[in-house]
Amino acid sequence: MTQSQTDSDTINIVGCGMNETEMCVGLSLSNVMIQGGE
Repeated sequence: MTQSQTDSDTINIVGCGMNETEMCVGLSLSNVMIQGGE
């Protein structure tokens, strides 16, 4: 579980820097929702 969250955070940061801002925000919101759900 911990590794999955770490991977998600890493992907979020990388995606934010490489992808457009909208993609970054979308991933961030999804990540927060997933963490909140669990």
